[in-house]
Amino acid sequence: AAIVATGGVTSETTAFSAVLVANIATLALGGLVWRRGRPSSAFGNLLLAEGALVLVSSLAGSPNSVLYLIGMLGVWAVALGATWLLLVFPGSRVSGAAWLVMGAALGTFLLGALPLIFVSPSVFGVSGITGCAAACPANPALVAHAPAVAEVLRHVEGGFQAAWGIGLVFYLVGRFAWATRARRRLTFPVLVSAAPLVAVFTINAVVVDLAG
Repeated sequence: AAIVATGGVTSETTAFSAVLVANIATLALGGLVWRRGRPSSAFGNLLLAEGALVLVSSLAGSPNSVLYLIGMLGVWAVALGATWLLLVFPGSRVSGAAWLVMGAALGTFLLGALPLIFVSPSVFGVSGITGCAAACPANPALVAHAPAVAEVLRHVEGGFQAAWGIGLVFYLVGRFAWATRARRRLTFPVLVSAAPLVAVFTINAVVVDLAG
């Protein structure tokens, strides 16, 4: 959080730092409580791992280009980890149709965001979730500045991200609709809390990366 607060890379550094600390604390506490209440379930360990990834993602607030790159990769790991958590809750393994959503998520990073790092002078975070303010650190992984290729990769990333968000919404709603009454009571808070973020995430991909 200190890196974010003093780095000058993100806008609204104080608020962002507070949210970062709250997320790490919530995930850590939730993971420990889950492990204590359900020691046979691996979901608690997944929450702790997600908290560790959020900690790594705080490096995206650093003005140092290498640390910033590591932090941005951490942001992607957080997004992929959060998707995994939503798909498996309250279990630990992705299965069935959930792999289609996870595949779209991985495609967003592996086929769009990751190769984009090597052809763009700037490192972009997950569209609709994070990004730097005016002074973005230079990209230390830049191999060749190729604006045309970068534009294509942004559209590829946007297409996969839109599929990721839409697929996640349909999966969560479908799982809730077909669940037992007891399972609905368990998953309803997850569905309600995730829906707004997933909606913004998806709309931003369509408006910024595809139509922009």
